[in-house]
Amino acid sequence: MGTLSPPVPPQRTWRELLFISLRHRPLLWIAPATVVGCALGSFFATFSRATTREAFILLLPFAIGLGCCFCAYCSWHRGQPDRARATLFLALVAMCATRAAQRILPPPNDLSALVRAPLPMGPQQRVPVQLKGYVADFPDTSDFGISFPLECVSATTSSTLSIPITGRVWVDAPLDTDVQVGDAVSLHAELADLPRAGNPGERPPQTQFVAANCWCQAHLRRATELHLLQRAAAYPLARWIDGLRTRLLNHYEAAFAGSSAPELAHPYPHATAQLLGAMVFGQGGLQEPLPALTRDQFRAAGLSHVLVASGTQVSFLLLIIIFLARAVGLRRWGIIAFVLPVLLFYALLTGGGPSIWRATIAGLCIAYALLLGRDVDGLSLWCLALSLVLLIDPIQLFSISLQLTFAATWGLIALAPVLTRLLERRSGSNRLNEFVSLSLGAQLATMPLLLYHFGRFSAAGIGANFIAVPLAGFLVGTGVAGLWIPFVNALNYPLTRGIANLAAFAATTPGAQASTTPFALNWTVIIYGALLVMAILPGEGSGILRYEFSRWWTRQRQSLQTLRPFGFIAALVLLTTVIVAWRTATSHPTWLRVTMLDVGQGESILVKAPSGRAVLIDGGSLADEGRGDVGRAIIVPYLQALGVHKLDAMVITHADADHCNALASVLSEVPVSLALDGGSAAGATAPRLAANAISTTNSRAHHSEGQGVEYEKLKMQLREHGVPIYAARAGQRLNLGDGVTLTVLAPLEPFFPSDNNNGAVLRLDYGTTSILLTADIEHEAEERLVRRGTPLRCTILKVAHHGSKTSTSLPLLNAVQPQAAILSCGRYNGFGHPSSQTLTRLAQRHVPVYRTDADGAIEVFSDGHACWIQTFR
Repeated sequence: MGTLSPPVPPQRTWRELLFISLRHRPLLWIAPATVVGCALGSFFATFSRATTREAFILLLPFAIGLGCCFCAYCSWHRGQPDRARATLFLALVAMCATRAAQRILPPPNDLSALVRAPLPMGPQQRVPVQLKGYVADFPDTSDFGISFPLECVSATTSSTLSIPITGRVWVDAPLDTDVQVGDAVSLHAELADLPRAGNPGERPPQTQFVAANCWCQAHLRRATELHLLQRAAAYPLARWIDGLRTRLLNHYEAAFAGSSAPELAHPYPHATAQLLGAMVFGQGGLQEPLPALTRDQFRAAGLSHVLVASGTQVSFLLLIIIFLARAVGLRRWGIIAFVLPVLLFYALLTGGGPSIWRATIAGLCIAYALLLGRDVDGLSLWCLALSLVLLIDPIQLFSISLQLTFAATWGLIALAPVLTRLLERRSGSNRLNEFVSLSLGAQLATMPLLLYHFGRFSAAGIGANFIAVPLAGFLVGTGVAGLWIPFVNALNYPLTRGIANLAAFAATTPGAQASTTPFALNWTVIIYGALLVMAILPGEGSGILRYEFSRWWTRQRQSLQTLRPFGFIAALVLLTTVIVAWRTATSHPTWLRVTMLDVGQGESILVKAPSGRAVLIDGGSLADEGRGDVGRAIIVPYLQALGVHKLDAMVITHADADHCNALASVLSEVPVSLALDGGSAAGATAPRLAANAISTTNSRAHHSEGQGVEYEKLKMQLREHGVPIYAARAGQRLNLGDGVTLTVLAPLEPFFPSDNNNGAVLRLDYGTTSILLTADIEHEAEERLVRRGTPLRCTILKVAHHGSKTSTSLPLLNAVQPQAAILSCGRYNGFGHPSSQTLTRLAQRHVPVYRTDADGAIEVFSDGHACWIQTFR
């Protein structure tokens, strides 16, 4: 073993270096205090039983008292500034925690008090209410409808009781609803509380609503339930900015359309104008969102950041402003007075997202420092911008956009210089090294967050950014110039199309995205700790760390030399325990795992066998109660959290929208080996699947006319992906390995007129345990299964048709004799699911019932001898 040279003590210890840095750069500890305080306040507000801000009013005197203690402490111990800073850190943490808790909780007289009721045994009901107010922001348009915050001025319940209220409510309305920001409206809606996360891996959906100061939702069934009282009655500045943005985009579109002659006209002028507008003003500045395909391509290529208004746009705009101000003879304070309103106006023009406010704050600080002739410390500016953004709105701490924005900026400030020095040692100093370092620094800083939130990062983005970032920066300048100089748009069009083609090419490159199980929070923190060490190593901290490591290693060697036999045995036992525990934790599970996901009013079940094979049965509906696309927002994140990177089979029990519509989103994200179609009951009989393996023969299912549009689209997408489709028939069997089999019990011939009764009924067997999955069959199909002697007795029963009164009949329960029952239904479904009659029949047989609307995701585990159930909530 080599020997280490005697360590040379550095001139300062690491504690002295740390306190010197904090003394000269106080923002370096103010920013962490702000982050810690906001996180603690959010945690207490979320997991406490408090429902309004009143419960946290007492924290404010506590924070003020702690600050007073700090002042007294400073007066008493003037010779100990480091302890005073530590006390100030605690005071700032307490004040930020108070601010965060009060921001997250609704005010006492908020409209959401009407829906803060415990969940009854029956389906939870929305509260009918008549609302009057003003459309407080630009309506968001999606595939599911439009939504907007409503600033309420009055509310009347069905009992004609007028309620004194404050605040906003988030309104979901049909696509044909015609509203604009500032409109005074009256609407008859159904009030509901905010959607809640109900599945592992699902991001809390409440954050986006609370960020808009909304603590409840109002649902419109028809556009006619909204009445326009007065057009453009409020928010004149927002309406003027919206009109200006529209005119700017129309200017781009007209310029890109080219000549009216077909041979000279440019293709896709509207889409290209939208894309350029997103790069110049950010996506938040678009009245109409970019197409989903475009967003997906930029995301897969790692180029989403060029569509967000941030530092690139602000930096370019700042240079133009300072140049113009000096050209007209303005001096220092005149330039600052000119810069401030222009940057603030640009932030409003872009939609006012977190990234643009961060860049605006930093830009104002840089302008102030440069014009006063002072040095600019990038890390201090980063901390100042972060602290101000969180103090203004603490809930932004949980915005993925903000996290990625600040992480990328930290990579540019802290990691890029380190990478530049490393590259200069190999190839000398040049501009290419600086550019490569900037790109790699931003990628390294954001990669842990991407792996934590999404379980994936763009490998193609490392190369695509080399071309796209300078090109997008150039387009920001030419895009602004094109508003006044028409011939510049002749250059803007091919450059914008070039970036779009680059994103499409990078997104479709094999291996463009690396996917894995999302990182745990502790691993994410460890990785950022390593990056932080990497950032400080090249400086004076490098010598200190080497010295401290040498001292530690010397002490360890001395301890090893004097280690007694008992200590050696203890160390060996500890090492063996760690190895065994690690191998046990990472060994292949020996139990079957069946998860009924909380997809609202729909159904989706994942089966994961001990062999690792996975089958997805149904996929919920397209959207549920404000949680977005069920496939992308719920099912795919759960598959990632469980480490499922391929589905060995996808089962469509029947063609109802609440069972199959979200499967298309899953199919676009996860490879599928085969599809078993229960919606093809009226078609020709398909050959049986192989009994001992998942079949891959070339037979296909035939389907009848008249099925749902989304169902037909799903079948078309399956064919486009080359997934073989088999019609479900009784007797088919999927062998999932390790003794787990999935058997099709129905549909049985002759077929019923009802699609529900022709759905695929499945039986999952593992050892002496079994689960009966009954799709949406009703009592007619249940009676046929019982009459024909189908083996129905099982351990767990999946209640048919979301607990409808027409299902789960007495003959079926007598034949099944389940030990427990699970069912999927939405909190605010309009069908009365689950029926009180069904729940009564189950209760009479002492069958415990687990429901997704109350319990969230329901996980059933089996070791082949017994089953146990675990719920998310």
